[in-house]
Amino acid sequence: MTTNPRPRPALRKAPNPGHPAAVTDDAATAAPSNQGSLNGQLGTGSTSDALRGRTKKNKKTTLRDSELVDVTVEMNRAIRRRLRNAAKTSGLTVDEYLATLLDSTLP
Repeated sequence: MTTNPRPRPALRKAPNPGHPAAVTDDAATAAPSNQGSLNGQLGTGSTSDALRGRTKKNKKTTLRDSELVDVTVEMNRAIRRRLRNAAKTSGLTVDEYLATLLDSTLP
């Protein structure tokens, strides 16, 4: 027959100075303004991320239709030579010429 284990005492809040790893020389002498807060008591490199404060989140950027992107294309030398000659006769760079070709052929 099994019995239930003895109940354990509940967890308590951290003492007034805060987490031991978060206490520095400045933080040990200054009392926190809010008893439940560790703001202003950031520790050293051994402090956990939870005590370091919030970091800025990077916003995801979406490409707009007018933004330029890099495209890599592998081709043989003969096609590259023809492409360069056609761009030169049009008075455009290779990038501009390819962009116009793709724009005119793609749906």
